[in-house]
Amino acid sequence: MNSRSKKSDHSPKNHRLPRVNDQIRDLLQEIFLHKYGSSMGLISIVFVKTSPDLRLSHVYISSVPIGNNSLSSEKVIEILKKDSGKLRYLLGKKLLIKYIPQLIFSSDHTLSDAQRVEELINNISFRKK
Repeated sequence: MNSRSKKSDHSPKNHRLPRVNDQIRDLLQEIFLHKYGSSMGLISIVFVKTSPDLRLSHVYISSVPIGNNSLSSEKVIEILKKDSGKLRYLLGKKLLIKYIPQLIFSSDHTLSDAQRVEELINNISFRKK
């Protein structure tokens, strides 16, 4: 059997999805900065997970309130969900792929979960002393 006829794990197609995820993350971050500025606080895209058919992208957001007029994470997600059609349109103007995925926004609780675990560990350590 010819080595070229074997499917390789290193084919360009296997590397496409992570590149698309990175492009979507970077472009959406840029769009957020121009569209919202700091009016909703500091919005960070933690990661993007796009389906293999490129029709759907789950965008995981972390937001930190800054200033008095910042919004809670839940409110930020609500606004992004409401604006998802417009955000998808703006993304489509910059992302050069055949299909622009539907955007699904969710909160990423990794940081707050990690802080909570750290607090619990500290409480246990403090009680042992």
